[in-house]
Amino acid sequence: MSRERYFIGDLVVDVASASVKRGAGELEVAGLSFDLLVTLARRAPDVSSVEDLITSVWNGDAVSDETVVQRVALLRRALGDDAREPTYIRSIRGRGYRLVPEVRSRRSGSTPFGKRLWLSLAAAIVAVVLAVALWPEAADSSRPATTASPSVAELIARADEYRTRHQEADNDLAAALYRSVLERQPDQVEALAGLSLTLSQSVTKFNRAQAEGDRALELAERALRVSPDHPGANYAHALALDSRGRVAAAIEGYLRADALGGGVSGLASAAYLFQIQGRLARALQADLEVYDQF
Repeated sequence: MSRERYFIGDLVVDVASASVKRGAGELEVAGLSFDLLVTLARRAPDVSSVEDLITSVWNGDAVSDETVVQRVALLRRALGDDAREPTYIRSIRGRGYRLVPEVRSRRSGSTPFGKRLWLSLAAAIVAVVLAVALWPEAADSSRPATTASPSVAELIARADEYRTRHQEADNDLAAALYRSVLERQPDQVEALAGLSLTLSQSVTKFNRAQAEGDRALELAERALRVSPDHPGANYAHALALDSRGRVAAAIEGYLRADALGGGVSGLASAAYLFQIQGRLARALQADLEVYDQF
């Protein structure tokens, strides 16, 4: 196998590790923003049209030109770029976008055995922790044998706790717990929404493949069919849309989740997206509403 890297001015983009480095530091470029940067690098020095970007980054999904513009703005922010005097990404009026620096690519040999070994060990660790979480009595042979297993409510509570730690291994463990609930009750709305959230986090926080984001959207839509007014399901749906760059629909979902209450607030997420849209007054209003909730 070979390792795909791009050198864009002072940036080093490693596709396999989904990382962007400047000097000794690593920049926070993840999800669709990372895919966008790689697409521009692969097409350099040519201009990438909006249609090309939708095909490559959004897999041809029906997204608007505005979605592409907003994602370019997010990528520029992550790189510290200025659209008026661009260092990395230049807008070509009527045509699309291209990278400003010369782009050099390199494919070097890799040794995947080490990575496979680590993934195998990580999977084994998750399996052991899951077994202990699901059957804590098994660790103590002095206890009488029992066939009882944790209730659905207990499993969801544990999964929620792991998910909100925002660590990759914990996120994977949360996903396993939600799946165990869905094996018992395929239409359990909290588990559907929770698994959707973990998969969206996998894409936005841990640079997993967009296929997990697609699955997150499917699960959230399923949860909404089960319970259209469930706050958590509406929030999960909004986050799944957000991770795919569908900003307007995501804002609508966040605000609906907030309006439904139930301890779920989408205002902070909506405020951030209002800011991305340049609707600063609305972003400030949402931030103040978040403040009033505390």
